[in-house]
Amino acid sequence: SLTLDILRGFQGIGAAATIPASLGILAHAFPPSRARSIAFSTFAAGAPVGAAFGMALGGVLTEVTQKSWRSPFFLETGLTVLCLIGGIISFDPDLPSQEKDRRVDWPGAFMITAGLVLIVFVLGQGEIAPHGWKTP
Repeated sequence: SLTLDILRGFQGIGAAATIPASLGILAHAFPPSRARSIAFSTFAAGAPVGAAFGMALGGVLTEVTQKSWRSPFFLETGLTVLCLIGGIISFDPDLPSQEKDRRVDWPGAFMITAGLVLIVFVLGQGEIAPHGWKTP
């Protein structure tokens, strides 16, 4: 089951990186116009539709295939490769940036990451404290 946990972690990291990158690509590819509005609304509609079809298809694959819970990961790998090839073929190359170089706020990035991790930990594990949420 450790394999499943690791693969689910990779799925989450991929989704966390893909969504903001996709929005940036859409904003860059479509100048402000009606086409941009349609592109963003199509993108926004794809999330719930993809989630519904993905859960249903993952459940069917898990039930009917020989490899049990690994089958959805094999399908996802194939779809990811197809999307990668499609992106390489269809996206225009980026132009070099003309902006002034700015440094990354590493202490700030560390603090916000640590804070968010702690918030998620407390919300996920708060009920197992000795007095539940009343524990100081």
